Amino acid sequence: MPGAVIAGHGAIDADLFTAGTVSTSSAGSLKVSGTANLGGILHVPAGETVKSGTRIPVIEAKAIHGKFDQVDARFSAEYTSTSVTLVAK
Repeated sequence: MPGAVIAGHGAIDADLFTAGTVSTSSAGSLKVSGTANLGGILHVPAGETVKSGTRIPVIEAKAIHGKFDQVDARFSAEYTSTSVTLVAK
């Protein structure tokens, strides 16, 4: 749903459709048993500080379709067919 926020880490035993904001941290990734259909914003809370080059796994899924429309400016996003990882700039 546009404008909605999903935050944290854990498991989603279904497909994932994002159009709002996904807020993540270095605490862990979202594990999606189905397909993750990406869009919207990928955000890391301002209090989360990481060294340049640090890799943060964000989503692991059976399949990844699409990309986030916007990624937190402090990071770049790497996409594979089954995962999304943030890399600190």
